[in-house]
Amino acid sequence: MNFNNNQIKIVENLIDDRIFFLRENIGYCRKSLPECRTSHELEENHKTIENATIELHSLIEFKSYILKNLEVISK
Repeated sequence: MNFNNNQIKIVENLIDDRIFFLRENIGYCRKSLPECRTSHELEENHKTIENATIELHSLIEFKSYILKNLEVISK
């Protein structure tokens, strides 16, 4: 599937926004770990951090893939 430059820019912005949100969420969850009162809360925070980290790495990899392909196309 081919995208025009505007569409690519929109996708990049969406990825950047999601990456920002995930980083903020991971930071918030890490800071709140000491405040967890139950083992369930602690487990949920760890699970959230793990899932957000996986998604974050996938998005960074996806954005890298997009940027590499833009370089190839523009040459």
